[in-house]
Amino acid sequence: MRKEDFYGKLGGLLYSIADCDQRISRAEKETLFTLISELFLPEIHEKDAFGTPIAFYPEFAFTFAENEVVDPEQEFTSFVDFIDRHSPAITRQMIEHARKSVLRMASVYYGISRKENELIGKVNQSLEHLLNSRHRLKTTSS
Repeated sequence: MRKEDFYGKLGGLLYSIADCDQRISRAEKETLFTLISELFLPEIHEKDAFGTPIAFYPEFAFTFAENEVVDPEQEFTSFVDFIDRHSPAITRQMIEHARKSVLRMASVYYGISRKENELIGKVNQSLEHLLNSRHRLKTTSS
């Protein structure tokens, strides 16, 4: 798994959270840019084969999904499936980036809606399952 694939999927997930109410507000887009500048850029230093910082991949995927009017449910499912398929390669930092960014995106526009809360719960459940399975592997192999 390439790191840029994870962050691209994360951008799709952020799109699905932002589009829960069938519209993406200016504040949600600004939150995406804030996440990139305050969370991703300071912590993700790798670049892709073309020299593009991987920290920008969530923005690329979010913008693509918005412009192409991609189904938010499809983006959500795609992220969860990606986590399941690539769990050994997903780092603790990636998990924390997903958790923090999803929560911030969901809380932007009049707090967290019921639908956003459901999606956050499902994402956290997948991430928690990933962490628990790793803990079991470490405990078993020790």
